[in-house]
Amino acid sequence: MFSNHEKNQKISFRFQKKLSISNRAAVKSTIIALFKKEKQTLESLDIVLCSDEYLLDINKANLNHDYYTDTITFNYTPKNQKEILGEIYISVDRVRDNAKK
Repeated sequence: MFSNHEKNQKISFRFQKKLSISNRAAVKSTIIALFKKEKQTLESLDIVLCSDEYLLDINKANLNHDYYTDTITFNYTPKNQKEILGEIYISVDRVRDNAKK
């Protein structure tokens, strides 16, 4: 059961690439537990599941890296704020390839 504070935390999934996540509630619970373990407060987290090419474009535009990667994170938390605001971009293609290895 979530406390009132945990209910206010916004964890959302966005899909650039068609994909189904069977148990989003378990993923959200795990993320909340990780933040608790690290003694951090989460305000908002967007998880974007995308293709290799989409993440490569983000990697080039934001990090000046011209190579594939599985994950890129962005922290948008203002310096005077304690609650974390962020995005996680995950290449479904890269994760699948890495899982095979």
